[in-house]
Amino acid sequence: MESEQRLSSSDATIVGIVDNIKKSASDSWNYRGLELSNEMLVVLISHPNIDKAAAALDVTIGSLADPRDVPGI
Repeated sequence: MESEQRLSSSDATIVGIVDNIKKSASDSWNYRGLELSNEMLVVLISHPNIDKAAAALDVTIGSLADPRDVPGI
């Protein structure tokens, strides 16, 4: 049995939407950029004739993302 998770509005909020992502004139894919309240950047990619979609997340991680006052977390 598959469990379905739903993101409630209290978990994350979309604070920014970018629909004018640069692409080739011959590119028929649709792109949308989102910024969430937790500072996560999301790129949604879909095609009007395909029933599948893809998503890419840019998650800032690693020691270079540590706060200056708390190194090594």
